[in-house]
This record gives sequence, structure tokens and C-alpha cells, in this order.
Amino acid sequence: MKSIPELFNKIKKENPDWSDYICLAEAISEHKCSKKEIERYFKMFVDPDDYSTEERSKIIDFLCSVLPKKEQKYTWPLTQKQLEKRIILESYGIFV
Repeated sequence: MKSIPELFNKIKKENPDWSDYICLAEAISEHKCSKKEIERYFKMFVDPDDYSTEERSKIIDFLCSVLPKKEQKYTWPLTQKQLEKRIILESYGIFV
């Protein structure tokens, strides 16, 4: 899988009329990114003058809500609460 900067540049080159935000959203659509990673890429690729601070925050929150989530890492042994959460998730077909 290509890195996000490589994908962003490829998408931007293929779609010059797209905004930086749309190119970024497309580039990260298949990656599992944390909020901090999304914020970093947003600052890296999107012109700060394009969106106000409040708009940027809402856009980043939206991207976090629709993108695949990073897997939660458990340390072993699991605490009782982690074990219960894992059992509940697995009962819904979500395996962690």
C-alpha cells in the first residue's frame, strides 16, 4: 500500500480541479489513521487559509468518523473490563 503523501500527490495530479481536502480524504480513505495522523496530514496538505480553525476542527472530526479505525491494542493479560468488552464485540462479529 502506498503512503498517504504518495497517494495524495498521485490523486492531486490526476484530479487538478479537486480541492486539497477532497484529495486528502480520498488518499486516507483506505488507511486506518488516528486523529493525530489526520490532523498532521491536514496541516501538511491543506492550505491554512482555506478553512477557519472551527471549520478545520469539524472537517477533521468528520474524517475521523467515516474512516476505518485503527485496531485497539490490548496488553496481556487483559483486565476484566477489557475482556468483557472483547466478548461483547466478538458477539457482534467484531474480532479484535
